[in-house]
Amino acid sequence: MPLDHINVNVSDLEESLKFYKAALKPLGYKVKMSFSDDQVVGFGDGWMPACDFWVVGPNAPSADGSEVRNPPPPNGPPRKLTGSMHIAFTAKNRRTVREFYKAAIAAGAKCNGPPGLRPEYFSLYYGAFVLDPDGRNIEAVCTRPGFVAEEWGAFGWIIFGALLGCNSIHLTKMSLNHISINVTNMEESLVFYKAALKPLGYKVKMSFVDGQVVGMGSGWMPGADFWLSGPGTPSADGSEVRNPPPADAPARTPTGAMHIAFTAKNRRTVREFYKAAIAAGAKCNGPPGLRPEYFCLYYGAFVLDPDGRNIEAVCMRSATLSEEWGIVGWSVFTLLVGAVSGGIAKFYGFL
Repeated sequence: MPLDHINVNVSDLEESLKFYKAALKPLGYKVKMSFSDDQVVGFGDGWMPACDFWVVGPNAPSADGSEVRNPPPPNGPPRKLTGSMHIAFTAKNRRTVREFYKAAIAAGAKCNGPPGLRPEYFSLYYGAFVLDPDGRNIEAVCTRPGFVAEEWGAFGWIIFGALLGCNSIHLTKMSLNHISINVTNMEESLVFYKAALKPLGYKVKMSFVDGQVVGMGSGWMPGADFWLSGPGTPSADGSEVRNPPPADAPARTPTGAMHIAFTAKNRRTVREFYKAAIAAGAKCNGPPGLRPEYFCLYYGAFVLDPDGRNIEAVCMRSATLSEEWGIVGWSVFTLLVGAVSGGIAKFYGFL
């Protein structure tokens, strides 16, 4: 399962919102939710109301790493800044990558790598990198060929679809592509994340720089959407990720307080994540259960990783689906749907 959403704590909410509204607009992102006197702001794309990127101001009264609440407790200490890290957003085509870069620079961002191919990552990897107001490395990336529809228009749709089939064309919403966080102890963090994310289907897929840069992902594809960088990685804070990074660059500093949520396929998997994380030494930050204050089907569990970051597994499916009940669940659910559909069809004279 992929990343579900992340929260970053910023030093100046007004400045950060101005940047992200401008930079993410070409990617289809816009503000969709706002809580705690507008100190907690959610961005998302597509027609759904959900947000996968949250920006949290310094005056949001919630303890560092605590479970996100709406509203958070009024007597909690202010949040600490989410420090150096890398956040990459998916762009539907290369033109959108260039539009992201242009909008970000116009909004005052510092260039951290102009639009272009990065064959050291992947032959089709086309990205652009900028630094946000707090120095975090923000990227838009596209891994499609440059001749697809959005580059060439309708003619591209016809040619590309004929050559590769319509399944090769990404028609769904854009989303978080990958993130990279800096940890204080690579060995300890790897032990934790390997155990905690295993129920979610995650495993180590890539490793560079003598094991100090590790990529984790789920599914059969080789890509990784969650990266860990150890303190010995010689790369400047916020710099564009390189393989290998320049040898004379300073060591990374830990990312610090933030929230990372991973999608779980069902509620049972949420409970398995929680059990595995606690067994690996994590501290409970919210046991498995429904969180109706977020959404009526929001079922999540929260733990603190070795550096105190708030890590979550979340499922927003009904508990009656097959993964909860197995074959019996499939059978009962299918029979019910069939009966209801048949009744409706018969009522309207289709049967």
